[in-house]
Amino acid sequence: MDRAFSFLRGLTSTCLFAVFGLGALLVSPLMLALRRPEFGQPVVRALWRPLVALFELTGLIRVDRGNLPSSRGVVLAANHPSLIDVVLVLVLVPRTLYVAKRALRTNPFMAAIVRATSLPDDASLPEAAARYLAAGWNVLVFPEGTRSPASGMHPFRRGAAQIAMKAGAPVVPVAIVQSRRILAKWQMPWEMGPSRVLYEFRAGEPLRASGSSSRGEAVRLTAALRASIEGLFSRPPAERPGRRMRTVEVAGVRAEVADTFAARARGLIGREKPAPGEGLLITRCNCIHTFFMGYAIDAAFLDADGRVVKTVRNITPWRFLVWGGLKARSVLETAAAETL
Repeated sequence: MDRAFSFLRGLTSTCLFAVFGLGALLVSPLMLALRRPEFGQPVVRALWRPLVALFELTGLIRVDRGNLPSSRGVVLAANHPSLIDVVLVLVLVPRTLYVAKRALRTNPFMAAIVRATSLPDDASLPEAAARYLAAGWNVLVFPEGTRSPASGMHPFRRGAAQIAMKAGAPVVPVAIVQSRRILAKWQMPWEMGPSRVLYEFRAGEPLRASGSSSRGEAVRLTAALRASIEGLFSRPPAERPGRRMRTVEVAGVRAEVADTFAARARGLIGREKPAPGEGLLITRCNCIHTFFMGYAIDAAFLDADGRVVKTVRNITPWRFLVWGGLKARSVLETAAAETL
């Protein structure tokens, strides 16, 4: 079963990346016309947001922004575990440009998009980045210079420290933590595995240069940055406020209530398998599907008074339609083999 899930998830991922590549080609003329990052970046970010939503909706990933700051005029320095780190950060943090190496800025398929959202990694970088930081933009830097190895991080380069020293801006360490490695440098886009992957963003306390512009200060700040990111990996995730789903007791099951359009449309897609005795109650619903699910479920369809009118057990992923009948007004979903 895991092999089947891996195949379906890999196929879904490949299709989404194909859409991403095709979209990049289609918008390239517009990006060339806009030319400057301050004009092109908001357009690209608007196009990337639905792509990230599709990655989440299909259950490939889940993104938790944690305590990632939304402030302006800061250098964001992060580890680089996967291919889509830039896309996720730019979607999560408005007015952010990133530093791109020359190979990306000259890639015939991606050059227009990359140039519209990035700064060149060359001798002009510190001064160019300082101008954007002064104007309220953020600059994202991956000090490793490439995607992270299988364990740990590559040696850090001093680029983030040099930008911060030139601009007098704070450096915010960011740890991008994956629940399982995907889209690493040695992995292909279709190697997504059998289950959803959590991307969690953890930000540390801002670091500042002492005021010196010496090489020694750049070395010191870079070392402090690396130590901070390493410490973030062992830190528990930050609590952040947000809307929590209310819970009710239904048919002996403690269930979260999906009563908004977004929650009902998503259902259990991309969510962890419910624990025994837990489930999800989807209101105003008399039929379901199990596309993009990673596990089998049981479904109890309820009438307007909360009575079970139909039970369907062991509904495997990728079932097109399961109907509860004319009397059904809601459905209780639990992991397969749970008692309803």
